[in-house]
Amino acid sequence: MTQPHTQNGNLGWKQHTRRRFIFSLKNKKLIPVLLLFFLPLFVIQADPFTGGLKSAPAPAASRGPVLKLPQFMVDLQLAFREKAADVLSALKSGQSATALAVFFIVVFVYGILHAAGPGHRKTVIFSMFLSRDTEIWQPAAAGFLSAGLHAGSSVLLVLIFKFIFKAVSVFTSTSQFSFYMEGWTFVILFAFAVLLVLLKILEMRRNTTDKIQSGRNIYLVILISSIFPCPGATMILLFALSQGMFITGIVGVAAMSLGMGIVISAAGYLAMSGRKKLFDSLKIREKKIKTYSDRLELASYVMVALFALWMGSPFIHYLAA
Repeated sequence: MTQPHTQNGNLGWKQHTRRRFIFSLKNKKLIPVLLLFFLPLFVIQADPFTGGLKSAPAPAASRGPVLKLPQFMVDLQLAFREKAADVLSALKSGQSATALAVFFIVVFVYGILHAAGPGHRKTVIFSMFLSRDTEIWQPAAAGFLSAGLHAGSSVLLVLIFKFIFKAVSVFTSTSQFSFYMEGWTFVILFAFAVLLVLLKILEMRRNTTDKIQSGRNIYLVILISSIFPCPGATMILLFALSQGMFITGIVGVAAMSLGMGIVISAAGYLAMSGRKKLFDSLKIREKKIKTYSDRLELASYVMVALFALWMGSPFIHYLAA
């Protein structure tokens, strides 16, 4: 009976020794790089739609073998989003410089928390700057461009719907207007996500990794991957529109995109730093890393498509009825 105990003891000693090696001073530098690289694995419904319009179903918890974002992060995002809505409501009764400043600060922090959640091109930015020489300013430019395009698409989408719906004078109430606006947002978000899935599959089949080398092509990839509406920005704009404060909502979305840009840029700088200091020993694994990155990016597009289809299904059923 002592034999298994001895073997377990030896196994435990070996595991302890291995842990000490992994967490040695030299290897500790790799930990933050890997943490950010795998951050998009925290895929849940940590979205700005929870507690949204009553006509929309409440998101269910994620299913499947994925990790969940800590609950306090979800609660914190929702708290900041609700605070932004409260401040907008207060502004409607009488604007003040202090209230406006509070609103912009709240949506800025919300942008940081929102971008720290699933997606938001962190994996794309990380993988692009992981294996190429670049100027020191390019990760920041790429991150803020991605955030700006992502949020700007929401502004453009809501503006288009605003002018179309106003021109045809179909809607008789703000709630009905918001219902159609939200529904079509999900429909178009689904279409964009499907398009990105197809483009990513084509890229993976053609193995176009080596073609994306110049700075110009980096920004082309960012343009293609980021130009679809941000759900968080869309909801802020919809609420601002319902309060008759659309311009304030646009400025708020700009502040939110600044917060998102900080997080997305950090992914690029961490990859850039990691490549220069730590990843020389992983050169032979770059192809495998790129494969994992591609699969993770493709999975994120698929999840966006499924999420948009699920959230938009009541609106689709309404149109089909």
